[in-house]
Parts: sequence; structure tokens; C-alpha cells
Amino acid sequence: MSITVRLLIVAVIASAMAVVGMEMIALRDGHHGEFGTLKIVIPLSIFVWLVLSLLIRGRPILVGVYVGFLSPFLGGVLAIPPFGLLIVLTNLGICIGVGIVTGLLVAIVLRQWGGAT
Repeated sequence: MSITVRLLIVAVIASAMAVVGMEMIALRDGHHGEFGTLKIVIPLSIFVWLVLSLLIRGRPILVGVYVGFLSPFLGGVLAIPPFGLLIVLTNLGICIGVGIVTGLLVAIVLRQWGGAT
């Protein structure tokens, strides 16, 4: 599989999980996610996971889980400081859970289709 296809799959996973995470946070507060928030979170999530996929590729799947655990904090620091990190800290369970699942999915995709380009 070509590197372009792998990166596209990583971007789709990052986008979908960003939407899932923001929707879970919004539903916890009793409403649905806002498009304005998603316009910030989705591109940031894609960027973070494309960069992190370079760290995960060729490593055990457990590394993807560890990186996924730390990814919400990196995203929170990059997104509208300090409010992004405040959102992560106030919704820690959701953010870490979504980060771990994202890291696991990205690691599985890279391991499964990480062969010759």
C-alpha cells in the first residue's frame, strides 16, 4: 500500500475519532457538538496523528496505545492555549479513552498495511 493511502487512512481515523470525542464531551453537557469547534479540532487532530504516525510506524501496537494516551495532552497544548488543555483536563476520561482508541487503530493500520510502498 502506498504511503499516500496509509496517510489518508490515518487522517480519516483522526477525523472520525475527533468527532466522536467532541460529540461525547458535548453530550455529557447535554447538547451536540458545534461545527465551529470541529473546524478547529479536526485539522489539529489530523496534523497531530500524521506526525505521531511517524513515531508509531514499525513499532509494536502497544506503542500506539502509549502515544494515544499522551495525544490529548499534545492536542490540548496546541489548540488555543490554555483553553485546549483545560478542556482536556476537565474531560480527562473521554479524551484519554478516545486518544487510546485512536492510537490503537492507527497502530493496527500501520502494522497491517505498513509493508512495501
